[in-house]
Amino acid sequence: MSSLFIWIIPFQVLPSNLRSVEAINSPSILSVGTNFNVQTACSAASQVNLGYLVAQSAPSAQRGSYRGAGFELRSDAWGVVRGGDGVLLSSAARLQSGAGVASTQMDAAEAVAQLKGAHALSTALTDAATQQKALSSASAHQAQADFIGATDPQDKGMHPASVNGQTAQKAAKGNRTLDADQPVERFAAPMVLMASAATINWASAASTAIFAGGQLQWT
Repeated sequence: MSSLFIWIIPFQVLPSNLRSVEAINSPSILSVGTNFNVQTACSAASQVNLGYLVAQSAPSAQRGSYRGAGFELRSDAWGVVRGGDGVLLSSAARLQSGAGVASTQMDAAEAVAQLKGAHALSTALTDAATQQKALSSASAHQAQADFIGATDPQDKGMHPASVNGQTAQKAAKGNRTLDADQPVERFAAPMVLMASAATINWASAASTAIFAGGQLQWT
């Protein structure tokens, strides 16, 4: 790796740069910091942009316009999100405590609560339909309950008591004492859970295909 800059950085910021020596268009890493505005970019055919996102062309002394905050993943080719034990996509925020996030990796408490509410509504509707001699699907209702159980840490959605010799319990609120009633969350099956604190929108300029080999339920 070479420390030669491909970006010309204004004097008032603190730059750091790593770049491969193989070619002009080789992968590079840029980290630029000002007060409270830290930007990190990893760039090649794909990009990972973190923190305070500002347009930055190479080479240029112009820091460019504000593009947003958070993280951005982009590629000129294909993109894949893959998790062999499961994937959680959520817009529910997690507050920081000290140097870390005050939560666990697979904490989906809001989603589990929403799913339980949907299941309760489904139960009420199913009971009403059954009383009126209408058709209902007991297997679909059970499949919904099984999915909730696989994500609920009070059911099956938790790590075993010990993981690699470390107790898999969350700390009690306000101190570092482990709470036996709060196991560390994980999915009991390699499932995908999408949850939002607001709205989820699906949009396509072409076709959309939805397939379920088992049950497909909307509540």
